[in-house]
Amino acid sequence: MVNVPSSALKSPAKDPAQSAFATDLESRVGTQIKSCEQAVTTLKTDALRRYGISVAQHGVLLALYCSPGQSSAQLARSASVTPQAMTPILTKLEQQELIRRAVSPLNNRILTVTLTALGEEMVMVADSAIRSVEQRLFDEFTEDEREQFKQLLERAANAVRRPGSAVS
Repeated sequence: MVNVPSSALKSPAKDPAQSAFATDLESRVGTQIKSCEQAVTTLKTDALRRYGISVAQHGVLLALYCSPGQSSAQLARSASVTPQAMTPILTKLEQQELIRRAVSPLNNRILTVTLTALGEEMVMVADSAIRSVEQRLFDEFTEDEREQFKQLLERAANAVRRPGSAVS
């Protein structure tokens, strides 16, 4: 999806076709999802800044907390980044003494990653900050609406993951 600033969507178009296109773009569900995701990511970034970690680093710490001993490639897949992008993330976390890398007992060419005690503490502290961001979003909804919202998001995710849902 093209990342179009919301201010560009609200600008008056030069001709009626552009105006109609901008209106259509603003009404698309993908645009709305992306806008919400960007706003949440911005709030998460702000919340994590005081702990010296990024949203991506937090995601890696969470993945390791839930499933210790993953390789860099596995972590890259879970974080939806390239293996090349994962290297600096892990380097920074290692410098902060939040993770440790060790040779895999199954394959000496693979390094596995685990949390240090400090990393486990960081997961809990940082996740508390992230939960407050998520709570800010959910405070806008009633309990029934929250449940419906989660179900609709899950259904939407399943719909786009379904085989044959990709556009060619």
